[in-house]
Amino acid sequence: MGVLLSFVGAFLLGFAAHRSSLCAVKAVAETMTTGRVVMLAFFLKIAVWVASLSVLGLALFGVSAPVVHWPATLSSIAGGLLFGVGAAANGGCTFSTLRRLGDGDTNLAATVAGWLAGASIARTVLSGHVPDATHIDMQDLVSGPAMKVTVAAAGVFLIWQTIVIIRSFPTRAPLARALLAPNYKLSAAAALIGTASFLLYVNLGAWSFTSVILSTASPSTFPPTASLPVHWLALAFTLAGMIASSALRRSFSLSGPNPGRLAVHGGAGLAMGFGAALMPGGNDTLILYGVGFLSPHALPAFASIFAGVALTLIVARRFGGAPPSVQYSEDFCTVSTPIVASSTASFRQPSHCDAGARSRSLRQ
Repeated sequence: MGVLLSFVGAFLLGFAAHRSSLCAVKAVAETMTTGRVVMLAFFLKIAVWVASLSVLGLALFGVSAPVVHWPATLSSIAGGLLFGVGAAANGGCTFSTLRRLGDGDTNLAATVAGWLAGASIARTVLSGHVPDATHIDMQDLVSGPAMKVTVAAAGVFLIWQTIVIIRSFPTRAPLARALLAPNYKLSAAAALIGTASFLLYVNLGAWSFTSVILSTASPSTFPPTASLPVHWLALAFTLAGMIASSALRRSFSLSGPNPGRLAVHGGAGLAMGFGAALMPGGNDTLILYGVGFLSPHALPAFASIFAGVALTLIVARRFGGAPPSVQYSEDFCTVSTPIVASSTASFRQPSHCDAGARSRSLRQ
């Protein structure tokens, strides 16, 4: 039953992430073009959702799973920078890569292949140099005098966010129509992604796309918490959720391979895979589990990812490129320009948070 629930969580994670247009590159571009941090706050809200559900699951039902802590090191910061550079060159982070694959852009398969290759290369280059992780049980992480305060804070956060979502839910709107809206408001998407990640965590540990890649490339350094085929199946369900979302809102458009784009995305994937092994983790792992579970390396590595993206966009701008103009209205995003302007359109990606879709979106 636990494995089946993890697959349900993986599908829900893919569906909600696709409808929210979650992307670290967009988060940086938003700050660069508007000075706002709405998408960054969305990332952090997801982290709090997962942590809060985990704390309450432990306190109310005794549900517990190991928490993995990695030390903060210079190599983890360097890995974050490299990952950020690769994500910007790729035109999107972990979530965006899977979303665009779900929309039928087959060129992004080169990113996945490059990611695995980069992590495999890092296994050889970094052999013996990756610091050991500390495995802490959730019971130990929140035990002691602070337990009641932590549980109370988690409960308050979840109740507050639930009220916010319910109060802004469209009156007299059929639930099915709201759930199938082309785009989800970020507050609702954070709740769905956080809940899905919690289901994955209690059944498969700190599962993420990046963790699957690292476990495949170097199982001795990054051992999976369940059998590796099960982790890959969860990844397949995540992609299935994104494909289902794309098909239901009719944004699926099969794009055949382009040699130039395959080369660009493959190279970007190499950088992302190598950087992920250095951190360790990707922006998905850091947000879904690292930050909320207080891993020492999470916040410095996450900040370095953003710095790597920003640096790449600044350099691209000096050579005629431009960061996307990201705007938010009523908790929805619009992207008016490509991630990086390019004559070959290698970095262009379709935006699914356009104004037309926004008017029909889930208003909650």
